[in-house]
Amino acid sequence: MLASSTKAAHRGFSLIELLVAIAILGIVMAVGLPSFQSWIRNTQIRTMGESIQNGLRLARAEAVRRNQNVEFVLVTTDPPTAANAADVGDVNGQSWVVRVPAVGVTAAVFIQGWGRSEGARNVQITSPAPAAVYRFNSFGRLVAPLAAPTLVITDPTLSASPSSSAECGRHYRRHHTH
Repeated sequence: MLASSTKAAHRGFSLIELLVAIAILGIVMAVGLPSFQSWIRNTQIRTMGESIQNGLRLARAEAVRRNQNVEFVLVTTDPPTAANAADVGDVNGQSWVVRVPAVGVTAAVFIQGWGRSEGARNVQITSPAPAAVYRFNSFGRLVAPLAAPTLVITDPTLSASPSSSAECGRHYRRHHTH
C-alpha cells in the first residue's frame, strides 16, 4: 500500500520541467515569428493579385455575357457595395467594383465588388500608367485604357532594406491581355 501512495504523490510536472518547456516554446516562437509574418505578407499580396485578376476576368466575361460595356473600377470605398456602383474611379483605390457603366439617365449597375479588408489590409496597388477604370466591350476587348493594365501590388509596411525586399517584398504582377 505504501508503494501506491508514493506513486500518486509524484504525478504531474515539476516547476523546473514546466519552465524548461516554456523556454523551449519561447525560443521556437522567436525563431518562427519572422517567417510567419513574411508568410502572412506574401499571402496578402497574393490575395490582392488574385482578386484583381478575378475582377478583370469577371468584367470581361460579363461584358460578353451581357453584350454591352462593363467596367472594372478601382475605388477607395471599403467594402464596395451596390450603393457606390456609380463612384468615380480613383487611381489610388485599393478596392474594386465591376459594373455596367451609367448610360444617359440609366444608373450604373453593380455586379460585384471586393474590398481590401477581405484579406489584403496591408498591401498597396500602384500602376506605372495610372488608370482607375478598365472598360471591356461586348467582344471582351479592353477599350479603355487601350493598353493592358499593369498593376504592381506591394506591402508598404516593409522597410526599404535589400534583405527585407528580397525576402518578402516581391512585386506581384498580373498582366491582362486581350
